[in-house]
Amino acid sequence: MKKHLNRHLASVAVAAILTSAATTAQSAPYWGCGSGYTFQTQSNAARCYKPAQTRYRSLEPCPQLTVLGITVGYGLVRDVTGNTDLCVTQLRPLPAGTNATLPTACRSGWSKQVRSGGDRCRRVYPEDIRAPSVKREL
Repeated sequence: MKKHLNRHLASVAVAAILTSAATTAQSAPYWGCGSGYTFQTQSNAARCYKPAQTRYRSLEPCPQLTVLGITVGYGLVRDVTGNTDLCVTQLRPLPAGTNATLPTACRSGWSKQVRSGGDRCRRVYPEDIRAPSVKREL
């Protein structure tokens, strides 16, 4: 009977230790990276890394011109001057001070990439390295 009781107590003790270890492991916080970052380690150091990226988007629409209450738009014409795209109006005669061609534009923070065919806007995002700052639970 005593032998059976010792086995029972031993199994209860082992179960308690395993339950305690599992509870401790599940509640231990650690630090990770946010979306778009990869978690990198080297020796005893850790970092969150996002590589440099280049993104592209379309040029801004050509402006509209209102003459005598009539809206006449500029149209995009590709490769007008070399490979540069321009906004061109077919309105003739042009009112004083109005240009037949206007340069295409990009949003603020974007640069125009002139190329054969359609030009486009480009924005370069540099690489980003941060300390792990997103708290997670096991």
